[in-house]
Amino acid sequence: MTTLSRLFQHRSLPAPIVVQVLLTAALGGIWALLPASSAIGWLALLLSLVCVGVPHGSNDLQLLALMRPRWSAVQRFCIYGGVVAIGISLMLLFPFLGMSAFLVLTAFHFGQGELSANGHADIPTSPTAPADTPAKARLRLALGFGYGAVLLGSLLAPNVQALGAYLPATPEFHAGMAYLTYLPASALPYIAVAAALLGVAVAAELLPSADVPARLVSLLILRLLFAHTDLLFAFAVYFGIWHSPDSIALFSRQLFPGAVDHKVRRFYSAALPITLLAFCLGGALWWLNSRAAFQYPLSFVILTFLFGVTVPHVFVTDPIYRAASGAGES
Repeated sequence: MTTLSRLFQHRSLPAPIVVQVLLTAALGGIWALLPASSAIGWLALLLSLVCVGVPHGSNDLQLLALMRPRWSAVQRFCIYGGVVAIGISLMLLFPFLGMSAFLVLTAFHFGQGELSANGHADIPTSPTAPADTPAKARLRLALGFGYGAVLLGSLLAPNVQALGAYLPATPEFHAGMAYLTYLPASALPYIAVAAALLGVAVAAELLPSADVPARLVSLLILRLLFAHTDLLFAFAVYFGIWHSPDSIALFSRQLFPGAVDHKVRRFYSAALPITLLAFCLGGALWWLNSRAAFQYPLSFVILTFLFGVTVPHVFVTDPIYRAASGAGES
């Protein structure tokens, strides 16, 4: 087996990590060739959400059934839907608090996904994650959040000035964005901190050492993309080419452990009803915002929708990411 093959073998995706790197670089090149237009970023975000972003979380109820088999389907739907409603209400009524919570959850969720085995090994369909010692569990959580914060910071740092156009024009958001201006502009600090976090993960036997070069390569190519494209476009590429496909590959293995072929196709078929319901929820939010006194920018309505579905998604998928990480250590 070649060195290159060993480098990429841990990214168990529909396509190897090298394809993700090449797609990211190609999309960045296309962006550079096209005339500057926010419409391109919006189109990329729409395609990302429709094709993989929303579907990757639309089988959460089936995943929840594996972890909580004693709950009825009605209980799972009501609890999951209730958490979505609470998240959306928080964002609409207390937008700055909701946005702050969204950033924290996003950093945690992205980091857990990045530091998992990304579906390269089948994991047991049990209601609990593999047993860690309390210290190891806390370290896994801290490293995942730290890595996600590095990734999110590298996305936001080059785009702080543009961020204001997507958020409500309130004093709280202006003050919050002022703090973001302290994020380093250079890519070097992000790569250095990520390398340190990965080194600790390897030393603690939370991550195979062979995964480290691939993750640093992916972070570097993403940081270059984040720095030279539009905020929406950059987020769409990460969400649509990296995070969501990785998760679909992992969740497909969890839901269909005995299936040899067409796991992803089966995943999409099973996800279709909730995917359609999610888009109906998004449409209802848009209508509510246009009719009620909120009058938030469309981008913030989308963020509100994403926050609402992210809150339960994080709690459902975190044990699966942890189980995948345990599989990756073996």
